[in-house]
Amino acid sequence: SLARRLDQYGDDGVYLDGTTEPFGCTNELHGDGYVGEDGERHRTYPIFAVRDLMRRMRHVIKSRKPDGLISAHMSATVSIPTLAFVDSYWDGEQLDVHEHGFRLPLDAFRAEFMGHNWGVPAEFLSYLNRPFTYEESVPLALLHDVPVRPYARAGDLLGMMTRVWDAWDTIEIEHARWFPYWYGDGPVRAEADDVLVSTHVGSGGKLVVAMNASAQDREIRLTLGEDAGTVYELIRDRQYTVEGGTVTIATPAWEGAVLLVQ
Repeated sequence: SLARRLDQYGDDGVYLDGTTEPFGCTNELHGDGYVGEDGERHRTYPIFAVRDLMRRMRHVIKSRKPDGLISAHMSATVSIPTLAFVDSYWDGEQLDVHEHGFRLPLDAFRAEFMGHNWGVPAEFLSYLNRPFTYEESVPLALLHDVPVRPYARAGDLLGMMTRVWDAWDTIEIEHARWFPYWYGDGPVRAEADDVLVSTHVGSGGKLVVAMNASAQDREIRLTLGEDAGTVYELIRDRQYTVEGGTVTIATPAWEGAVLLVQ
């Protein structure tokens, strides 16, 4: 049916919701589950069947449209044997069971939500205030080189990410060099240890993400270098003044700044 859709309507690909996840099942009518020594039926996980489905789906789409996309929404199940066939994954919905104020450990973000370690581009899902505001989720994700995907009725999130996309084009990010905060040797530095900074350096300037990873509101002071001219902050949509190669931005706890430095 997917092949017929692409042939008849020329679709550009598919959006999936949970399709890559080999959910446990006990339904013997299609071969799942088993009866244990206790006489009870137990679940099995059809990972090979789901892998075959995803392999076939990729062949159907790419054979018709080499640039066609499989965009997979999966939350909390980074199943690489099945997810390896998609073009991008969208993760984070499982976090909305937490109230605002929940903090995702950064090593957990790097393990599950980055995509770099899986070889599959990732996007982060953020619902308004559960558990992050947009002002919190955007720098948290971009600190790890992961965009936040705007969705219907996203309000200011679409504006924020549009400015980020424009900045990517400005610095030609596909050719830029990335300095993540855990390397500790980036070209942009913060005075405080609990301000984390990741920087892309491209031909059209720098894209700097700084996050106040503390429970206190504070002024973030960043050393940008003597060559820094204009500094445009993308989350708040405003320009900042550079003095002596540094810029200072008042930042609430767990929020951050995304700067285009030219």
